[in-house]
Amino acid sequence: MKDVNSIWERPITLSDVQPLLTPGMVQSAEKQLGYRLPAAYIELMKKQNGGNIRCGLRDEDYNHTRIFGIGPNENSITNNEFLPSIPHGLIPFDGLAHWCLCLDYRKDPDTPSVVHIELESGIIKSEETIAPTFSEYLEQLIIVEEVEIFVVETTTSIGEVVRIISTVLGTPIRPHFSAGDLHYFGFHGENDVRIYLHGNKVPKYHQEEFLPEHAAERDDLNASILRHPEVDENYVFLEIENEEYEGQRQEMVQNFRDAGLIINSLNHYLS
Repeated sequence: MKDVNSIWERPITLSDVQPLLTPGMVQSAEKQLGYRLPAAYIELMKKQNGGNIRCGLRDEDYNHTRIFGIGPNENSITNNEFLPSIPHGLIPFDGLAHWCLCLDYRKDPDTPSVVHIELESGIIKSEETIAPTFSEYLEQLIIVEEVEIFVVETTTSIGEVVRIISTVLGTPIRPHFSAGDLHYFGFHGENDVRIYLHGNKVPKYHQEEFLPEHAAERDDLNASILRHPEVDENYVFLEIENEEYEGQRQEMVQNFRDAGLIINSLNHYLS
């Protein structure tokens, strides 16, 4: 990623984020782990102390979706289920029972590489070096799309985009709220093609998760943020889920274009 501070998924899931980072938290973590954490990792945690990411590694098959932060909560680099069974010198920062991404201090106690390991009953069955440093690992991250995302360029409103698409399809696309995030959703045709429309500007946090301690710690709970900062805040994201009929998806997009909408793939804005 060119801008490593934009790797985080939006809106933020507060239950996956550690408290705001302090120098004391870093010192405590390094004392517990027995190693100095990479400067690039610490700088990243200062911006957001762990959580889900919108990126992944090219050609991965292990679903890298988060980076552990520093703190007392679950999914912490010092407080995770893998540490007791992982060989000394490996510090996991993402993973499940059978795999981990780790900071690897075994060859260099000062500058860890990043490795992917496969586990079986706590025993390493295979490992692969991802990058010689954490900084270089960050540079390898790319935006991951489970379903191709399209961008509708609009200078009006998401409501007008919804109206045009509903008219073209002859199917109502209705508003839905999820954790304070407004989106639009509908089915189309006998194959129940699922159609989603999202605005780029969203609440910074999933609002249904707010707890009293969050209000005491953060003064930006009502802030907004861009889901993809590379894209204009007024543009609209379009997802068409229809794995069995790829040709139909492309035909639908072309029909929307013929109705006057300017539509590009999200990758057009990320490249």
